[in-house]
Amino acid sequence: MSLIKWNRNRDQFPSMPSFFDNIGWDEDFLNAFWNGRKMPAVNISETDESFLLELAAPGMQKTDFKIHVKDGLLNVTAEKSESTEEENKNYRRQEYSFRSFSRSFQLPENVNTNEVKANYEEGVLKIHLGKKEVEAPQQLEVKVS
Repeated sequence: MSLIKWNRNRDQFPSMPSFFDNIGWDEDFLNAFWNGRKMPAVNISETDESFLLELAAPGMQKTDFKIHVKDGLLNVTAEKSESTEEENKNYRRQEYSFRSFSRSFQLPENVNTNEVKANYEEGVLKIHLGKKEVEAPQQLEVKVS
């Protein structure tokens, strides 16, 4: 038995091939933007020294992002709006677009919140979270009387 991933657009139009079927793009990445989730795809990796979060957010600028760390929670928000206007002697065209998202991540206790760095390059926001040493909980022996 195999599991087939449900795709809303293909279920509505099963004989209609997807534009993205043969160009090599990851379907999960595309679903994050085109199927209404409005959440960027994220990869989280860990090394001995740090955690790395990579959020796919193409078309944004560095200034569109706001990143906050408070009470063990990392919050990433972004907003982007654009407008264009074109006027010709026969017509006038005006377009406006707005995109936004917000993602929150509960941080483990070994994240050093003083060592958080972010950079945005080629459509990917990378957030580096440094680690700190966490003391192992002490074991207390209780004598039964």
